[in-house]
Amino acid sequence: MLNELINHKEVDWNEIKKKYPIWKKLECRVIAHRPFGVFLDIGDKEVLGIITVIDFDNDTVYPALESFVNGVVIGYTDDARNQIWISINPKVISGEKLPFGH
Repeated sequence: MLNELINHKEVDWNEIKKKYPIWKKLECRVIAHRPFGVFLDIGDKEVLGIITVIDFDNDTVYPALESFVNGVVIGYTDDARNQIWISINPKVISGEKLPFGH
């Protein structure tokens, strides 16, 4: 399923960043688990969401497949992977804490 959703075509990152600015809140569907994080369907055929393992505490379990999560945009992998980084950390969503790397 993940391979069907990944668009390896070049996208206009200026447009994507306008559509999904940093701190934009999104509701996303969990579509895949990987050792490095969780892939999300954000409802856009051009890009996927990703929650990296860094966003999880050591004892946190990944959200269930097909479940919905609320998060905020914290960055981009603006290459052929076409990924938007999402944080579901409550302190990041509320603005109490900056995401990793910021």
